[in-house]
Amino acid sequence: MKRGNKNFVPLVLFALVAVVTIYLIANNGVGVGQAIERTSQGQLVYDCTPQNSLNIFAETTPPFKIKVASIVQFAELPVQRRESCNMNTNKYVEPYCKRDARGKLRMYIEYGTCDAGCASTKACNRPPTCADRIQNQKEDGVDCGGPCAQVCPSCSDKIQNQGETGVDCGGPCKECPVCNDPDGPDEHQKTTVTITVGGNVVLSQTDYCTIDISSIREMVCGVPNRVDISSLLFSCDPGETCFDGKCVATTCSDGVQNQGEEKIDCGGPCAACAAVASCFDDIQNHGETGVDCGGSNCDGCPVCIDIDNSYNNGIDSPYPANITIKKLDGTSVNPKEILYDQCEGTRLREAICLGNALSSIVVDCSAGKTCQNMGGSIPSGICN
Repeated sequence: MKRGNKNFVPLVLFALVAVVTIYLIANNGVGVGQAIERTSQGQLVYDCTPQNSLNIFAETTPPFKIKVASIVQFAELPVQRRESCNMNTNKYVEPYCKRDARGKLRMYIEYGTCDAGCASTKACNRPPTCADRIQNQKEDGVDCGGPCAQVCPSCSDKIQNQGETGVDCGGPCKECPVCNDPDGPDEHQKTTVTITVGGNVVLSQTDYCTIDISSIREMVCGVPNRVDISSLLFSCDPGETCFDGKCVATTCSDGVQNQGEEKIDCGGPCAACAAVASCFDDIQNHGETGVDCGGSNCDGCPVCIDIDNSYNNGIDSPYPANITIKKLDGTSVNPKEILYDQCEGTRLREAICLGNALSSIVVDCSAGKTCQNMGGSIPSGICN
């Protein structure tokens, strides 16, 4: 029997390998996680380069359960594998690059089933997460709020973010406050610092003197982009005093009681103060009709009226003596003081006027009469 051609078996094997290789390449690769060794031309597959068209969330190690559109190609070789997803079966094919034991980048193919079905012919559905750069799953913003731990930026989070020009103002928020300080810190100028929002003044404060008028509280702008006015304390220079919100040279005509003056701009180093009469100096002066009373400047002087002498012409009536004061406007303060007749044993202490003051004298009742205290609301005595 003749032996067959000794080259037949190798040729058959070579042809079989070539057919399998071409089939596998034409059908997106080999088994799960296996490397494609050669191209259809029999060249070794190296220099694998991933091409991610979305360029985000690209997985780097298998298994790939969430896909993005990608292309894997080989340098200077016409072999490409695209990611795909079968929308009928939810099966996906994912090409990726991986280094082999020799450090060469080679193409591998991953097969699997999309957990949430296919989103398109290129990618699996992506289960919503707090890092998918999509506002979903009841998030308040993109990947923030709702079920996510990240709090969404807002105009009240006390953080300068989301394009704000200040903390929680400007950009998408309300206009930032603007501070206007006309002179800056200058103790010799009285100014008002204002804060405006949208052209409307919402806060204003003016420079002012301290109580001892030796220093000035100067208003200045506070924290930028906030409704905030601060202040600085300046001491006036030697020979100056604070007047009307600014430091001025001390003089005897500055309208301020300073530099040891007894009164405003008089006394001390200035000219002596003029004597000023008053209704409380215990002196009858400037037209007073009595000491500190009467005239055109003070209240009227006391006028004593003895009612029983005026109305009854005798000492046996129970009417009191009293004092009436007339004020500058002509109204009376009546009575200011009242003194009633009182019994002293069988005798009567009679209230009388002594000049314009109240006084009393003790007198005997008329023959056949004696002093008796009256009852009721008038605490008075009477000869009866």
